[in-house]
Amino acid sequence: VFEAVGEDGGREGTITGYYEPEILAQPFASEGLIPVYSRPPELERVDPGLGLDFDYGHRDAEGRLEPFYSRAEIAQGALSGRGLELFWTRHPTDLMVLQTQGSGWALFPGGSRRRLSFDGANGHRFRSVGQRLIDCGLIAPGTDPIDILRYLRSRSPEREAELVNINPRYVFFASSESGAATGAAGVELVPGRSVAVDTRHLPLGLSAFLMSRRPVAGDDGRLEGQRDFSRFVFTHDVGSAIRGGVRLDLFWGAGPRAQAEAHRMWSPGKLWVLVLRPDALIN
Repeated sequence: VFEAVGEDGGREGTITGYYEPEILAQPFASEGLIPVYSRPPELERVDPGLGLDFDYGHRDAEGRLEPFYSRAEIAQGALSGRGLELFWTRHPTDLMVLQTQGSGWALFPGGSRRRLSFDGANGHRFRSVGQRLIDCGLIAPGTDPIDILRYLRSRSPEREAELVNINPRYVFFASSESGAATGAAGVELVPGRSVAVDTRHLPLGLSAFLMSRRPVAGDDGRLEGQRDFSRFVFTHDVGSAIRGGVRLDLFWGAGPRAQAEAHRMWSPGKLWVLVLRPDALIN
């Protein structure tokens, strides 16, 4: 058993949460809707061994890898007319939430739905829109994360898009009729047990013991309080904003309760990693 430590030697890190959101979708374009894109064929996963500071990109005229278009450039039409649209939705905020979480569901009129799975990103680093709004004095420090999303959705369409574009990172999706949320390790994510980690510090596929503090919500999504908790978890996933040896994102599942708990999960925590002894492998 090894206790995880940060790059500064600290034994306590930050634990956040993520979940599977649902986004209202339309199968055809119309005024006021924005497209949700599938992966462009020229997008490449960057080999970490190259030492570049971005995870996805495309090649310039000289064949060199560079980050793909930013969220603002895509919103302004950088991918228009290429047939990459999966569907359309109304709020850039809802799309950003879906992209931040990495997977979810598209809900269509009539009740049909399609699973959306992470299928690459544009290589730009995630930037918190909420934190930027706080830094600029547009919202008060300590504002509930769900209230920040309500604030964004309540702006005019032009202003909402401008604010959401503060985050330059854009995620592309693959669509299917069904299926479970799957992490970077290639296994189904388990609510309350799967965690996203920084693989520079922790490899995928490990068991670990987590101690932290969590929000508690009812089935209707109403927050009921906070409590200490500890449990075994598994390193099943990664995230672009997850950086450090004691920096985890805990998967909460789907539904109002998961949404409420994931958005409000921001607590200190400690982690102990379980590693099989080499002599046990030999035997």
